Amino acid sequence: MTSRGYESSPFRQVPEGGLRPQGSSVPSVERAAAREEKKTAAARYYWIVPPLVSLVIQLWWLSRPWYSRDETATLSAAERPFGSLIFMLHNVDVVHGTYYSIIWVLIRVAGTGEFVVRLPSAIATAVTAAVVFGLGRRLVSPRAGLAAGLVFAVIPQASYWGQTARPYALETTLAAVATYVLVLAMQAAASGDNRYRWLLAGYGACLTALGYMQFLGLLVVAAHLFAVLRTWLLNRADRKRRGLALGWLAAVLVSFAIVSPVIVAGIAQRGFGKAPVNIEFYESLLGLIGTNAMAKVAGLAVLCAIAVSVYLGRERLRANWPGDMIALCVPWLLLPPAILIYESHGTPLYFRYLLFCAPAAAILLGAALAALGWIAGTAVLLVFAALAVPSLLRVRGVDGHGGADIVSADRIIARDRRPGDVLMYGSIAEPIQLAYPSGMRQLENIDLGKSAIAAGTLGGQRASRVEVERRAEAARRIWLIEISPINPKFQPFPKGLHFRKVGTWEFDTLVLFLYVPAAR
Repeated sequence: MTSRGYESSPFRQVPEGGLRPQGSSVPSVERAAAREEKKTAAARYYWIVPPLVSLVIQLWWLSRPWYSRDETATLSAAERPFGSLIFMLHNVDVVHGTYYSIIWVLIRVAGTGEFVVRLPSAIATAVTAAVVFGLGRRLVSPRAGLAAGLVFAVIPQASYWGQTARPYALETTLAAVATYVLVLAMQAAASGDNRYRWLLAGYGACLTALGYMQFLGLLVVAAHLFAVLRTWLLNRADRKRRGLALGWLAAVLVSFAIVSPVIVAGIAQRGFGKAPVNIEFYESLLGLIGTNAMAKVAGLAVLCAIAVSVYLGRERLRANWPGDMIALCVPWLLLPPAILIYESHGTPLYFRYLLFCAPAAAILLGAALAALGWIAGTAVLLVFAALAVPSLLRVRGVDGHGGADIVSADRIIARDRRPGDVLMYGSIAEPIQLAYPSGMRQLENIDLGKSAIAAGTLGGQRASRVEVERRAEAARRIWLIEISPINPKFQPFPKGLHFRKVGTWEFDTLVLFLYVPAAR
């Protein structure tokens, strides 16, 4: 029968193999196929939702919180001439050298405002949300990827560091991108595609960039080891899987060799060694998924999703919780904290060192939400997001970055300073006078013996006590900045100097004093 004759026939073949009159209702199989086709078409655009939501959240009041004391360190490093920046890295913060170089270029193009200096972190967090979607989609399903990306977008700590002028958001992005490229390489090798070798080269490049951004992020390699090892053990007879394992090892070794100068110098600068880990650090690990309430909701959702998957049978369990995803994300979430806790260093362990593990938590929760189905999964996601709102609002307050209220103190000094006024610090070591241009920066800091540029440090080198006394005696008035609460034994001036306090302003964790000579 010709095609034309077939078209004019009152019957046509249907997938079930039977015949039906033309014009009759579409069979359920065809309707299901049409629905699946529509879902597949819609899923193509899922990827844009998480980064868009994340970017909106990150740009929301990006410039509202005042600069934190940590952020003034970024300003101190990036505002000096580039040669002076390189000189400083020989003495301090070599582990942040790449980030400081990025900000060095940025502020010369667009200035030192909060929005500008924090923008790279905000963009990086949005990119991470997109990569988290990609990982969830490839490891589980498009629905799981969408849920995982949205979960990451609303995690308060990820949002906080996405609005902070420090390198940890960019570190997280690079760790996620390296992981995504590795997953692409593993899937290419599994399908017999020789391009996995080029992907492993890209993976090595990502690891190198990650090491130069913040070398502690290279702990993600411990999680990658489990994923690659599982692939190799399950397919030891497959030449491409063996090639993948050897290629991965080569990429890691080359990357570590390239990054080793920064690793060695960073360890030497910070004096890494054994130190006790306080309870606050363990509690802060919950920040990988959110507040305590958010962590409880996430844990309950995962347990329920596993139970539902078990009830629906082995095939559904494997589909909802693929072995590749478990072998990658569980070690990614647990191993870096365990390693840091075991081999902790001389300075306290802070949550920011582990931010690059947050994508793993988001992917696991995203898989759980997908396993619960559209209705239940969406409901849990909405509850999770609602619980995040108070924290998201808090970190966007004027004091959202914590620490000292530098801007209010700066405004007081800018309003009331007079010729002959000078500045002194109590126990604050950070160069907070660099945060804003109108007040503190306009005063001579009589504590400084060498400027930050001359000393090759972030805050400069303190002058001798004799020199500080000499400068204080010549001053008309002294603005003194101290942290709060004030130590009862705090003595701002030596006994030989006679000053009286004429003003006190308290701003959160910062106290500003104004002194004049006692004879006046």
